[in-house]
Amino acid sequence: MVMPVITVAEGSSAYPARIEVSSPLHPRELRSLPHGRCVVQLGSLLSMGEHELLGTWFAEHPDAELRVYAGLPATLDFLRAYPRLTALTVDSEVTDASGLAFLPDSLRSLIIDCRLPQPNDLDALARFRSLDTLGLSGIRRLPDSVRGLPVTKLHLGNVKILDGLGHLPHLRTLRLRNASADLTPLIGLSYLEDLTLAVGGCGDLGPLAELSSLRRFSAWLVRGLDDVSPLARLPKLEDAYLSKLRGVDRLPPLVDAQSLAKVTLEHMRGLSDLGPLRDAPALRLLSLIEMEHLQPEDVAVLVGHPTLTQVHIGLGSDRKNLAVRDALRISGSYGGHPWPPAN
Repeated sequence: MVMPVITVAEGSSAYPARIEVSSPLHPRELRSLPHGRCVVQLGSLLSMGEHELLGTWFAEHPDAELRVYAGLPATLDFLRAYPRLTALTVDSEVTDASGLAFLPDSLRSLIIDCRLPQPNDLDALARFRSLDTLGLSGIRRLPDSVRGLPVTKLHLGNVKILDGLGHLPHLRTLRLRNASADLTPLIGLSYLEDLTLAVGGCGDLGPLAELSSLRRFSAWLVRGLDDVSPLARLPKLEDAYLSKLRGVDRLPPLVDAQSLAKVTLEHMRGLSDLGPLRDAPALRLLSLIEMEHLQPEDVAVLVGHPTLTQVHIGLGSDRKNLAVRDALRISGSYGGHPWPPAN
């Protein structure tokens, strides 16, 4: 017998529990769902009666998010059954998005990870005056309907123009996926603390030097990115994650990076000189992941770093990882081999 409600993953402090709901749906299955923060995923088409049953459950669980994915359904008209929904993610292509009009004005999170069929489908955004998290994909630029929304977390996919960011003055977290756009509009984001560039072609980081509030920066597989020196001029930058940036062959001088405490370099095959990290005055945690091209002597330049207290080293072989461990003698993992060594 196939259970109609399946807990896909248990929750944690970082990730909520994920529950998959399928038809036939009965009240007794809903009573078994966990309380608190969770994501309820529609695993099959539900009848409107089943949607109304689930909508009643959502009204009593304001911390739950509804996720629609995997080709379900063709329209969003079923949203009329969720008058008190607080968070919605749509990962499924739809032929009619007019059902977004049924979402309550009090919606706090909306992520639409698909291209909507009509240009005016996003006009409904203007109603959501409590919206904190917004994700949009397949748009050329932000619609005017976001103007003045209290959004603090924004996820954009495949965007070409970022001029509309000025309409979101409270933005603190920005994720750009597969975007190829000029980053100059970011200069006006006075509260931006966390920026991620994933894939795409935002290769010029020059405007980031003006982001005095930025604390975390991540970039991977960004075409045309060969200069990360603007990061060294960010007074509050604490965490830098760089991965698979083929054009980056050097780190900038980091002697003035007074807040930089955590650096992760993953599969950065063009980068061999770690000397600038030696001069980073606040560096505490360093991760070198899939950095097989490095030799132990390349990492040994960090011996005696006054603030470095933890490392994760992955140079591709026990010989190299253990040689680095013997040189650094800093707490951490060296290809799975701990320091201090296990008894």
